[in-house]
Amino acid sequence: MRWYINIMLWVSTGLILVAVSFSEVCGQDFNPAETINEAREAGIEVSMLNELSNRAEQNNLPDQTLVTILRSATELARNGLPYKQVFNKSYEGFAKGISPDRIESNVLTIQERTIRAADMIDSWLAENRDLPVQTASHTEFRNELTVAISKVNENSASASAAKTILHSLSNRSLPPNVGLPELATAISTLSQMTSVTPPWQADKIVIRALRSGLSVEKLQQLPSLIHHPLIQNGLPSEARITTIPGHLSGDFPFQSFPWNMNRGFPQPNPPKGTPL
Repeated sequence: MRWYINIMLWVSTGLILVAVSFSEVCGQDFNPAETINEAREAGIEVSMLNELSNRAEQNNLPDQTLVTILRSATELARNGLPYKQVFNKSYEGFAKGISPDRIESNVLTIQERTIRAADMIDSWLAENRDLPVQTASHTEFRNELTVAISKVNENSASASAAKTILHSLSNRSLPPNVGLPELATAISTLSQMTSVTPPWQADKIVIRALRSGLSVEKLQQLPSLIHHPLIQNGLPSEARITTIPGHLSGDFPFQSFPWNMNRGFPQPNPPKGTPL
């Protein structure tokens, strides 16, 4: 009997040691404090790390999820890529009350799209070193476009339209006064536009809008206009390319959309009136 007891004690002790070792490994793998230090060393702003920590505590976020967010942002920062969108996606998840598992999945998806977008932009920039776009620095230009492209990478049609816009910039078909904010905003609207209109049409609308010199505020209105029932149900496909940018630029300040759509295309001198 004594030998049986000794064996049982030995087995129990071994299981306890294994359990302790396992918990130590897991604790090390998901150690927020250590991961925050790594993020700080990678160049992530301390204020952003503090805000993330505070929000994680307020939302009772598991350590594993917090570490996943931090590691995704840190990996991007280490490679000189924009990382703020990782934090923003996390905060969006907190606000919507989605599960920690889904927050982790969304964050990892954002990281993957950012890396793919950066590869695309880097290849394009290597072929277009002398760009006519007004911007503060090469890094700023690259990072802003990377974020914009990452927003459309989930949709292959949107990504194709984005490439067409970049090609238009390459061959100097856009005016030299187009700035980085306008270009990035225009590209980021594509994912919302291609859900209701073909990509070839979306890129033509955006390019015409950029050529018209529309402001960032006006460019942000493109998706809401193209989703409008009057446009979806009544305006001929080809007419959208000229009418939507024309309406925003004031070239066609028509009194009402039905009046204009009955004629198919915007008239040269329609009566002035309230915008849509």
